[in-house]
This record gives sequence, C-alpha cells and structure tokens, in this order.
Amino acid sequence: MATSNLSGMPESGGFVPVVVMDQEQESTLRQLSQLELYWKRFRAHRLALLGFFVIIALILMAIFAPFLTGGVTPYAIHPLLGAQGNPPTFDNFPWRIMGTTGELNGSVWSQIAYGARISLFIGFAGALTASVIGTVLGAVSGYFGGWIDMLLMRITDIFLAIPFLPLLIAISAIYSSGNNNPILVVAIFGFLGWTGIARLVRASYLTFREQEFTESAKAAGVNDWRIIFRHILPNALTPVIVAATLAVAGYIVGEATLDFLGVGIQFQMGNPTSFATWGNILAQSQGDIIIGDWWWPLFPGILLVITVLAANFIGDGLRDALDVRTRI
Repeated sequence: MATSNLSGMPESGGFVPVVVMDQEQESTLRQLSQLELYWKRFRAHRLALLGFFVIIALILMAIFAPFLTGGVTPYAIHPLLGAQGNPPTFDNFPWRIMGTTGELNGSVWSQIAYGARISLFIGFAGALTASVIGTVLGAVSGYFGGWIDMLLMRITDIFLAIPFLPLLIAISAIYSSGNNNPILVVAIFGFLGWTGIARLVRASYLTFREQEFTESAKAAGVNDWRIIFRHILPNALTPVIVAATLAVAGYIVGEATLDFLGVGIQFQMGNPTSFATWGNILAQSQGDIIIGDWWWPLFPGILLVITVLAANFIGDGLRDALDVRTRI
C-alpha cells in the first residue's frame, strides 16, 4: 500500500487527485438524501438522461396510442388506396404519416404505436421476472452456502451451458407459436434469463453475510429470511438494477427475433385478437422491401434501435449513479 509524504504525493510515485470544496458546497452535499444523490449523479450522465426521456416518451406513446393514431387501429384495412402500400404523406393525418402497408393499406404509424405496448411490456416484464427469480435464488445461495449453494450454482451452470438463442427458439416454437400470448413469452424470458443476475446477487451476499450488521442481526435472533430480504437485499440491489435495465433492451430484441423467425407472437391484419409488435411488423414487411416499400420496415426498425440504445444508456447511467465510489 502506497504512503503519502507531506507534499500530497505518494512515495511510490503517481498523483492523488484532491477535490477542494468550500463550506457552502460541503453543506449542500450533506443535505442531500441518498435518492437525491443518486439523481444528481444520474443527471450528470447526459446520454442516460436522454435515454430516460426517450423511454418515457415511448411509454406515453404506447399508453395514448388510440388518441395519437386518430382512432385507427393496427388491424384496420383500407383496400381502396391501391394494390401496393403508399409512402409517407400528411394526407389523412395522422394515420398515413409513416405510410401504409402492402395491398391491405394498414397504417404503419398505428401498428408502431400499438406495437409499442407489447414490445415494451415484454421487455420490462421479462426483465422484472428474470430479476425476481435471479435475486431470490442468488440470495438463498449466497446466504446459506453449503450444499444449497452447491446445488443452486450447478443448476445455474447447466442453464449457462445451454445456448440461449436455440433453446429460446425451441421453447417458443413449442409453447408460443400461434398462441399470441405475450404472458407466455415473458415467462419464457424469465425462465431462461435469470442466471446472470443470480450470480451477481450471490457474489454480493457472500460478502454481506460476513459483515457486522449481519452478525448483529443473527445475535439478536432475527430470522434468516428477514435478514436475507430486509437487511442484506437493499445493499445488494445495485447490480440487480443495472443488469435488469440492460436486460430490457435484450428482451425487446429477443422478442423481435422470435417474431421475425415466425415462432413468436403472430399479427394478422383484420384480426383484432392478434397483437402487433415491432418484431412481427418487421417480419411482415420483409416481402415488400423488394417492391420498394422501404417505409414499412424502416420505421419499426428505427424504433427498435432507439429503444435499445436508450435502455443501454440508462443502464450505463445507473451504473455510475449507484456506484458509491462515484464523485460529484
């Protein structure tokens, strides 16, 4: 360990940065609550703040889709506009603002706005499901140790050894294709995606179970499960929050991949019992690219890219904001 001399320079060489604050600045920092401190750090990450507002805008778009589309549903058929799709135009605003689809002339804008509901739901719900499963298993494994830790970690290793995408496609093809059930897709993502979070939580619990506050709780006769979820869990949530945020983007892309391969959620024009997603909109548009209908795949593709980037930016910002070593 390097020591310092009176000049502030370590004897082993190098430079130690020193932050000098006046009394007013120190007083201001002391008045910040923990949440305010996290928010101040998060705001300093400009891309993360931009990603946060983008995600909020997409959520609002999904919620208010009926108003933003002028009441035109993604299943509406307008065959009188021609045999092919029509490019973007301000005529009949807003339902033709992103063009129309194929020979049935459905509204691309309406499909995207309504599709955001299912795509975002699968991304957030899938990440939440995987986080809950991974947190519980990782907490139990890291706290109790012994044969429980050995068993749960071997199960985790088995899941990690199986290629994720082929297994996802196989399970989805068996249980989901044709059923049009977003809940089932969320369950599949949660069942397959918990392993990384479980290992992160286990590592945290291996450290925190030896801390003084844990030993004090045990000495006071506190129940093990209360120690796990009441005393240790709040201290171990930081990596879980970051991993869950990054998983949202992964699950949105995963759902779009399943739809594009034809084993995900099915969408059919004129069928109000089906669900439009950004993935199956892209899947339906692939046959029209060769005839020049560039607008049909372009706009849902852009929305997918923007959503994934925004979620990743938020994850990076949360990683910095929740890191206790981060300085303002």
